[in-house]
Amino acid sequence: MINPETLDLSTLPSLPLSDRKQLPTVSCIYFAMSNGVVQYIGKSTNLKDRWRRHQRTQELSIDSCIAWIEVSNPELLTEIEKALISWFNPPLNGSKVDYSLAGKKRSLVTLYLEEETRKDLESFAKSQKRSMSASIEILIIEAVKKAKKQGIIE
Repeated sequence: MINPETLDLSTLPSLPLSDRKQLPTVSCIYFAMSNGVVQYIGKSTNLKDRWRRHQRTQELSIDSCIAWIEVSNPELLTEIEKALISWFNPPLNGSKVDYSLAGKKRSLVTLYLEEETRKDLESFAKSQKRSMSASIEILIIEAVKKAKKQGIIE
């Protein structure tokens, strides 16, 4: 069994989310991470196929990566996944999937925030069980919709 206390995620094989078509076809537990922080943990008997159509892709930041631990016995996947989710408590596990982000073309925007605002946004994202980038995107979408409704922008 895997001991989460001694697990060093930086030593696991990984690929950037943008290279997910290159993922191996292995049975594994996978970690979706942004800036070294686990955002989501899942299981799959075919990692490449799983990320070909993963519903969480749009909620992860562009700099995210997928790391994995091969599990030779697929019958152990659920038990290992539950233990790792319990240990790491990733924000996207157990949260609702935001389908409003799916299939839409997105652009990278760099944002600089005061430290206090960043901490507040981080707390907000955690309370919503979303990544910080997904939370910021949703807040911006809501603000733009409101401005359009008020006639501030077309």
